[in-house]
Amino acid sequence: FLEDDYLYEQIFWVKCNHYGDLSVKINNNTVPLKFNRSYKDKFSFETIRNAFKRRKKVPKIKHKVATVYRELSQSKYYKKKYQKCWLLMDRDNQADDNAEHLYRYIKENHKGENIFFVLRKSSHDWARLKKEEFNLVDFGSIEHVFALLNADFLASSHADIYVTDLLNTKLYGDLLKYQFVFLQHGVIHNDLSEWLNRKSIRHFICSAQPEYDSIISNESGYKFTEREVALTGLPRHDGLLKQLNQQKRKMVIMPTWRQSLVGLATGIGNERALNEEFKESAYYKNWFNFISSKKLKDMAIRYNYEVVFFPHTNVEPYFKDLKVEHTKIMLNSDIDSIQELFGEMALMITDYSSVAFEFAYLKKPVLYYQFDRDVM
Repeated sequence: FLEDDYLYEQIFWVKCNHYGDLSVKINNNTVPLKFNRSYKDKFSFETIRNAFKRRKKVPKIKHKVATVYRELSQSKYYKKKYQKCWLLMDRDNQADDNAEHLYRYIKENHKGENIFFVLRKSSHDWARLKKEEFNLVDFGSIEHVFALLNADFLASSHADIYVTDLLNTKLYGDLLKYQFVFLQHGVIHNDLSEWLNRKSIRHFICSAQPEYDSIISNESGYKFTEREVALTGLPRHDGLLKQLNQQKRKMVIMPTWRQSLVGLATGIGNERALNEEFKESAYYKNWFNFISSKKLKDMAIRYNYEVVFFPHTNVEPYFKDLKVEHTKIMLNSDIDSIQELFGEMALMITDYSSVAFEFAYLKKPVLYYQFDRDVM
């Protein structure tokens, strides 16, 4: 409050037995516990456990479509089809991230698991994954709804609301039982606690010890503990190492995006409206001047390097039609896998993007161009 901490909270997970009591002593003094508005020296674990049992009431629904969806989702056919299933997805309109790589691993190593991959049929990745015999579910379709209403787990590299909370809990809350596994989109290097603390995350994947420590630490702003957070590495990093011997004389320029500059979401998903003033922003002007500069051209010619500009998917529409003499504009739809791009590149230039960690993982050099560092 007013830039000062005024409340300090520490979270403990306590293993309980069936018949014991919970009590706390500090310096041999019993501390009164507050539970369900009552203060006592101890509470039985049975009392605590009963209070936290799910009591999801069947909603009184006057929504005809929801009523039909509920009944069909619990029919014998769909209960069997999606029994104990895992749903995996990256963005609604794009794969090629941690969920895709985890799906492939499960598919090859745990053949008994009932897994499905969620993606829009219109995505450029759909045909590629279909060819690889992924069990695909069209994002936002009836099948997607039925799968969510029966799934045990939902695992995604993204935690946007269209991933974690697609269905209205007032209509379907009593049927939703899946636990959310946050696979992450990249190594966290900023404090995202204000956003992620609002999410119901059962498992939270990390890939570096400092990142893990920054999340579970008692001094951090995150509510998550060792119970939820796992230091496993990112699934896509396993495949990334296979690209090490593909390097060519190429450099890639990959800045991150700016949420304040792009339009609002146009619906349910990652697609956003165009901001007509985007090209007047310092972001656009600085990156355009950078990729079209004579200095960059001269350097590329001198050292015989091909220059590739790969804009973030959320700002692709503003750069896709650019024509720059010595810089190739490359989009996600131009490649099968971004890992192949990382494998070919010998050098990366970025501003603040976590893709720098991908290059660091490959032990390749990264340069930073941060024209707005003083205001970030």
